[in-house]
Amino acid sequence: MLAMARFLLTNGVKKFITKYGSSALNKVKEFIQKNPKKVEGIKPTAKQEPFGSTALGEAATASKKYVSPNYSYKKLPFLRGRTKGTDISKGM
Repeated sequence: MLAMARFLLTNGVKKFITKYGSSALNKVKEFIQKNPKKVEGIKPTAKQEPFGSTALGEAATASKKYVSPNYSYKKLPFLRGRTKGTDISKGM
């Protein structure tokens, strides 16, 4: 029963019901209410940090600022005079 309570506290009600069923949810809720000292040790204690505080969050915000280069042939200065018909290999 303690393992089911741990699963409920870490994964949430929706995943618990899909794995064990709603009747097991009622039993686990009663178990948690009757044995608060046992359940207190298995509660998840992970604290969620804000998005930009980790290195991964900083990289994600930096990637949002990145602008992809434009490879349009019309805007490149060294290809302005070139058209479709001016290929070197055309006369070979």
